[in-house]
Amino acid sequence: THIIALMFDMNRLWEEFVYQRFKSMESSLGIQVHKQNVVDFWSSETENKTVRPDLIIRYKGRSIVIDTKWKCPVDDSPADDDLKQMLVYKLYFHADHACLLYPEISRSYGWDGHFNNQVHHTVNLKGVNALKANLDTSCGMAFLNLAGPSGLLTEDEFREEMLLLLKLLL
Repeated sequence: THIIALMFDMNRLWEEFVYQRFKSMESSLGIQVHKQNVVDFWSSETENKTVRPDLIIRYKGRSIVIDTKWKCPVDDSPADDDLKQMLVYKLYFHADHACLLYPEISRSYGWDGHFNNQVHHTVNLKGVNALKANLDTSCGMAFLNLAGPSGLLTEDEFREEMLLLLKLLL
């Protein structure tokens, strides 16, 4: 017998799913959704490195940079590398808030943490301020519910979960 194996990049599928859901509800939620904006991060004579967050959402005059993660964080605690990635996104995209977004199958929830700001001083290099002394250091984790007792959430149920998520983040 022959067996066909299908392999999917679940990180990309989760990212695209979240993007499409937010995008389809832009007007009803009062948000603007942008996918994978790119900025230069590092350059040399031979190459450039860029940073590219999964999503940037604008809501009520504030911006949230979101990185979707298809994994279960150990003890609901973010990985160090994920937090470092979020700090870079937050700085380079001047976001009001940063969030790591994970899938969940029981209820949506989240909490806020922050980057310790004592190392972020305003430094004047050749007349250019590198970082603000009053840098908003918030970075949260959120878990977005996908299913209810009868299966996947309906569009209306999902909209309510997304609204809850936005309120948690801002």
